[in-house]
Amino acid sequence: MGLSDATSAVSVRPAVVADAPVLARLRFEFRAGQGAIAETEAAFVARCAPWMASRLGPSSAWRAWAAESDAGIVGTAW
Repeated sequence: MGLSDATSAVSVRPAVVADAPVLARLRFEFRAGQGAIAETEAAFVARCAPWMASRLGPSSAWRAWAAESDAGIVGTAW
């Protein structure tokens, strides 16, 4: 799901651990648009989502935000 799928106003909120799989898919989409991909989307998400989840926990120094519309999460900033 990309930004072009947004059909309504976008709001921004802090990202939470449960957002990690969607954020990982967005990251894959971004990286795939930059050139040749080295792994499948499923493999990337399986590897990246746990990494992101561990950094979205309450005790982490990392911060991330999710841009959300009626279409779901359409963007992120770390």
